[in-house]
Parts: sequence; C-alpha cells; structure tokens
Amino acid sequence: MAGSVRVAQLRYHQAVLDLLGMHLDADPRRLEIIEQREAACATRFPASVREWFSIESAEALFYENTNEDHLQALTDLGDPQEAAQGYLKIATENQAVVAWYIRLGEGDDPPVYDNNDEWNADLSTTAWRENSKTFTSFIFDMISSHHFRGWHSGMRLSAIDQQPGPDELQQLRSWFQEGPVTDEPDSKVYRFFTVAGLVTIRSVTPEHLANSEAEWAIETDSPDELFEFGQKLWRFGTLSQTLKAESSTPESRAKGDQVLQQLRARTEA
Repeated sequence: MAGSVRVAQLRYHQAVLDLLGMHLDADPRRLEIIEQREAACATRFPASVREWFSIESAEALFYENTNEDHLQALTDLGDPQEAAQGYLKIATENQAVVAWYIRLGEGDDPPVYDNNDEWNADLSTTAWRENSKTFTSFIFDMISSHHFRGWHSGMRLSAIDQQPGPDELQQLRSWFQEGPVTDEPDSKVYRFFTVAGLVTIRSVTPEHLANSEAEWAIETDSPDELFEFGQKLWRFGTLSQTLKAESSTPESRAKGDQVLQQLRARTEA
C-alpha cells in the first residue's frame, strides 16, 4: 500500500496477526489522526492502543473477526470530556449494550473495562467491570474467540482440569506459538495457537486458583485439526477423561463428540 510503513514485528499485537495469518502495515496517515485525537484530548494514548489503531483496516479486522462488534472509529477515538475524566472508549458491543474502555494513566498496556450498560456523563458513577488484564489480551481474546467459530461449528472441546506445570508449558511452547500471557495472583491465562486452532488455559475464579484448576478449551477450524490438537493434549492431566464437546446446537456438538470418539479409539488401540 502506498504511503504505508512495513512493520517487521509489532510489539503488542503481532500474535493476533500471526493467528490470522496476516501481515498488516501501520499507516502513517492513521498515526497522524491518532496524534490529532491525542491533541484534542490533551493526552497521549497508551502504546498498545496506539499500535492497534495505527494498523490499516483495524476497524474492519475487528468487526469481521469478532461478534460483529465495533472498534471505535479512528476519527472519533477519544472524547475530550471522557478523556478529562481519565477514560478512553475503545469499542462497543454489536447491539450497543455495553462499551469497552481503558483508563488513561494505567500504563502502556492497560486493563480493559466495560461500562455495564451504564451510559453516564459522570464516569466516576459507573459500575465498571474488568474484562481483560491488558488491552493486548482484550484484542487477542475478542478476535481469537470468534475467529475459528468452534462454538457454532462443533469444533470445540473443553474441560476443567489441572493447571499446566512447567514441563507441560514447555511442551506446549514447542508445539504452538504462544499468545499473550496473563499471570497474576487473581488470574492466570495461557494462550497457544496456530493458524488452524487455539488452546486457551484459563484460571480466573478463586475456586479454580485455590484448587490449581483451569478451564481448558480447544477450538479449531476443522475436524482433522481438532483431532490433532486433542491428540497432543490427551495425556495432560486427566484431559483424556474430562474433555467434552461444546457447541451451540446438538447437531454441531455431535461433530465434536465424533472427534472425541476417534481420539479414544486411537489411544485405546
């Protein structure tokens, strides 16, 4: 694209582009608009936010790979009145039920909150809910959780099982590319992926953390890939016993059950 700058490696959002199998450019024209919006808001936006919004077609990329949710239009990024209160709106849910914000001043890669369907002029009165520990993980999770469409196609397996130990994490890193990691006392999330599928290992509740448990989820773009992912993880913890198919309909869930049957037949043979 004329006038764009080839990015060798993004600092914050390379993983999500790798998952999509895409290489996108930062557009100097978009950076200029970001700087104009920063000037209007009398503040500088966090580095991870600037990087994502600088990517060409960021709005379309977000819309097409989420549940048709809307990234804040670049030309409207930053409301001076909201910025003066320390907030920046970054996206809105597809039915405009909730909006997602970051708080200015919470670092280069800040947490993301939703407004709990409260549209208050005085943002200090809003009952904010934390959605993601970082803006990077928010973008990655929003896109990756919808990109493979496993919940609708039946290409999704999940389980409550043991948290991975150091050896298991090393093995996962040898098989897959690692996405953003959340490793905090109240939330542990590991993300591993290829262009064909995603493994998410999530401990975000006190019950899971106290018992060293995690929710494991495998989501892929085809039965063959679901089988391959499942075969790799089959001997981790007790996943061979706890994995189950998940889907939006009994018909599509039957496809996941068929893959589980194939995995059991292969490993028991």
